[in-house]
Amino acid sequence: MIKLGLVGTPIKHSLSPALHQGFMAEEGVNGSYTLIERTKLDRAGFRALFTQENYHGVNITIPYKTEALDWVDDVDLDAQAIGAINTVVLENGRLIGYNTDVVGIKKSLALLGAPKPALVFGTGGASKAAAHVLRQMGVDFKIIGRNTTPNYAELQPEEAMHFKWWINCTPVGGPKYLGHYLPLPMAVLTKEFAIFDMNYEPKTTPLMLKGEELGATTLGGTIMLTEQAKKAWQLFHAAYYKTL
Repeated sequence: MIKLGLVGTPIKHSLSPALHQGFMAEEGVNGSYTLIERTKLDRAGFRALFTQENYHGVNITIPYKTEALDWVDDVDLDAQAIGAINTVVLENGRLIGYNTDVVGIKKSLALLGAPKPALVFGTGGASKAAAHVLRQMGVDFKIIGRNTTPNYAELQPEEAMHFKWWINCTPVGGPKYLGHYLPLPMAVLTKEFAIFDMNYEPKTTPLMLKGEELGATTLGGTIMLTEQAKKAWQLFHAAYYKTL
């Protein structure tokens, strides 16, 4: 029986258990996928999930995607380039980290049409994955965070107008900060803009609602969630059956 889970906080709203239980049912695999809520976690605690609680693989979400890089034995090339992981698999007694967010981001951005210069909001693991994908696409982008120069509130309309893709990689607007959106120069938004908000709950975030009011194309995080989960399941499944 394969034992999988999601590590992070807050995660009560997560759709990952339903997705992975669906993958198991489709392939006739007996297993479980549980939420592993941890407000504090270190390397020893993380590795104990595999050595003491017998997990075969886990997904990782906010706030551990970046620091988890130091909790595993090896990482794949995408994860190395990004500096963050969201999937860890037990392979031949070693913990291997992957970043499947790149798959979900690529699929999502492809729905926004021709690539345009992008603003990436946030500086965490999801932002790093988005920046990696944009580099691969040859797209000009700028990362804006709480502590960057400029930060969200300091971003001037004249600069924001240049970037026609806005990518929200922060939890603002999601369950932890429900009803909120970043303090951005919204007035510049027009039908020439597209907003990709990685939050998938609610389906239409406050940032998306504001964008739609001003004519911008909007896309939430459901496709990203589903596509990264499919890739993670493939990794979990392959590693598990190597051990049988």
